[in-house]
Amino acid sequence: MYLVLLVQHNRVNVVKAFNDFNEAACFADDMVMDLFGVRRVGTWQNDSYRNVYEVNGKAVLLEPCYAPGEVDESFKSNKYGVNLI
Repeated sequence: MYLVLLVQHNRVNVVKAFNDFNEAACFADDMVMDLFGVRRVGTWQNDSYRNVYEVNGKAVLLEPCYAPGEVDESFKSNKYGVNLI
């Protein structure tokens, strides 16, 4: 699984998850082109490290992550009217 994030002023403004690296890279390319007016973005690497494109305090990140797993039964609760499933 891959996350594409837009970080500005140390806050995440946009986050989107993808199962396919190529879809994530296309979304990241579009975001960089729209935000920074760049016509050609470098190649995003499909490795175990974070890819970052940063200009003037705004950064687009393409980061690999593990997909969510099963929820342990001990964490499911109806406490405070919240049901975590």
